[in-house]
Amino acid sequence: MGADAPTDRHLLFGRIPLDWAVTLALFLLAAALRVWGVHWSLPYVIHADESRIVDVGARIVKTGDLDPHWYVYPSLTMYLQAAVYKLNLIWGTWRGYYVGPQSIPDQNHILALAPELYLWGRTFNALVGAATVAGLYWLGRSIFGRAAGLAAALLLLMSPLHIEHSHYLMTDVPMAALGVAALAASWKLATSPGVRIALVAGLLVGLCAGAKYNGAYVAIVPAVAWLLGWKLWQGKGEPPTLRSRRFVQWLAVAVAMAASSLAGFLGSNPFVLLNWRDWTRGFLFEVNDYQPVTSLGAMWVAFTTYVAGFWATEGIVVVASALSAVILLAAIARGNRRGKEDSKLVRAAWLLLLFPLAYTLLMSRYEQVRERNMVVIVPFLSLIAGYGASKVAEVIASRVALKGPLLPLLRNQLALAGLVALLLAAEPAREVVNFDVYMNMTDSRNAAFSWLQQELRQGHRAAVELHPWLVCAPEPWSCASPDIYAPLQQLTNRPPQWYAERGYDYVVLVGKEKAVLEQEDVSGIRPAAALATYMALPLVRYFPGDDDGGKGPPVFVLRTTPDPLASMRNVTPVQARYGDIAELYGYTLAPLAKATDYYDPATEPPTPATARYKAGQAVGLNLYWRSLKDGKGDNRNWTVAVHLSDAKGAVVAQVDVVPFSHGRSRPVSEWYKGEFLDGTYNVALPPSLAPGSYHLTVSLYDAPTGPALPVTTSSTADQPTLDLGAIKVGD
Repeated sequence: MGADAPTDRHLLFGRIPLDWAVTLALFLLAAALRVWGVHWSLPYVIHADESRIVDVGARIVKTGDLDPHWYVYPSLTMYLQAAVYKLNLIWGTWRGYYVGPQSIPDQNHILALAPELYLWGRTFNALVGAATVAGLYWLGRSIFGRAAGLAAALLLLMSPLHIEHSHYLMTDVPMAALGVAALAASWKLATSPGVRIALVAGLLVGLCAGAKYNGAYVAIVPAVAWLLGWKLWQGKGEPPTLRSRRFVQWLAVAVAMAASSLAGFLGSNPFVLLNWRDWTRGFLFEVNDYQPVTSLGAMWVAFTTYVAGFWATEGIVVVASALSAVILLAAIARGNRRGKEDSKLVRAAWLLLLFPLAYTLLMSRYEQVRERNMVVIVPFLSLIAGYGASKVAEVIASRVALKGPLLPLLRNQLALAGLVALLLAAEPAREVVNFDVYMNMTDSRNAAFSWLQQELRQGHRAAVELHPWLVCAPEPWSCASPDIYAPLQQLTNRPPQWYAERGYDYVVLVGKEKAVLEQEDVSGIRPAAALATYMALPLVRYFPGDDDGGKGPPVFVLRTTPDPLASMRNVTPVQARYGDIAELYGYTLAPLAKATDYYDPATEPPTPATARYKAGQAVGLNLYWRSLKDGKGDNRNWTVAVHLSDAKGAVVAQVDVVPFSHGRSRPVSEWYKGEFLDGTYNVALPPSLAPGSYHLTVSLYDAPTGPALPVTTSSTADQPTLDLGAIKVGD
């Protein structure tokens, strides 16, 4: 057993070292299975814990303050993610996506305004998982030989649990990677004991705990290695007593290893000391959240829950590792009977067999059972199973009596061990591919929004249960479709007619009986009567959810009216064209107490032509524009001019602003063809305005001094302004 000595036959094509070729192949394949689908659901953030890490990392990049100010998780993963985000910021600034650290949002939960942070962070975790697979090959090669290393790496490569959590921006996969590194150092400590490797093993344990608090349990592995290394450390000719000089030295090594572990933890979590009070509060919150058990019965329930969950996900590896453990122990027993104990096998058994069971028992001290906590033991079980696969391959290679072209393959233990591992991983591989295919699918809400953007260009308007930031994010982030009504509440709280009267011919429901929104206080069961009213509407498009072969919640697009603009209440149509840029579909007028007041034309009674406006108050004006072409590339400063003029043509009140849409500035350069802009342009009336008749006009000009676009209606052509008629100002 042990590492294979390099020979010429371990060169691929006579040039490339076989080990490096295998390492590269394992890494690339593992990376492909882990990176595939890391964009899942973005910009929607489904995994609530991811946003915590992203927010801390983003804050560190923006402020330069290394204090996480959140200690429910240890800090190492957040520091690593902050480094990734810094690279993303540099790249994004160079590419023009960012204009500096202020472009990174402060909060990234529910819906990510900067989804690249998640994409880069998840990709980093996926690559860490792939590196763990490649590293496991070298560790297995060192412990059991090349064939066992390959089999172990292939089993981890196809591990459903490891692949799933490599897709998440969480702490488990980095902790598992550090756990493998700690195991490698512990193997070295157990077989070639020394101070330096003991310090490295301790440091890696500290980093494990620095990535995730329960990573501290990995200390079991170097502790066992320290005990195993004692026999080799004591040397020959000196009695192995507790008072011997060598034992005192070895005890000092244990103390140094513990100190190194503490240094690793504090080095990756410096604010344990610098902000002790807040760290203690966060740490205790996490401990209490896991709910420590109060009886052996509760511990047994937690243990069996862990085992059942792990069996459901990693049953193949559990069976293979259990059988391989029997083979390993049988080999040790056979050697003992012959008086030829294989000390390396014994050390391997102690290091690999003890930790998974001890770790599971320690985690069972808490009632809260989370499957992801078991990721760290998967490499240990893969190594044990890899040993068994290599022994099976050894038996086949030594006893095969076949002839023909397959003979060289069947005589090659490395190839056979890989084949055995692949056979074991066949069912997990099917699960993994299905999982990756699912993760790579477009979320139903994203698919609905992409489809809806094309419909908007065809003149449709929509009210949706999608997240408001998906359709129009706050400045300085992009606003794709400001005209979409996204109130972040159940649309079924209002009747379909309410949306039709405001010009929305589509309503987009997310979830059927249960509304699926991003705030728990507005998600939930829909009233049956309201839902029945909506389900009776014509179905325009259906985007299937998880239960129907899609991804995410089901999304229904329903039609409220065949003609959205004609259904709008109290809107006076004018259909005036302003050059080749825009059409003013119509407007509404109403007297207001002040210009900052809001009114909804669909709920107010129609404003009579004889309505009187008062000096010191305001003219409430809504304008409804339709874009005639894409505005991208048009850098002119197109400005809406609403002027109130007296009988002599003198302007007595005015509003000159960039076009508005739903309360947001919307320059022409941001328009897309077919966009509908619903904007408020209230005009404040001077307190000294004399009673009389005034005319209200609307023009669109290139500010500050550029020409106005010619206005064409059904009865006029090439006018500089559109006259909306006279308004009466009285006492």
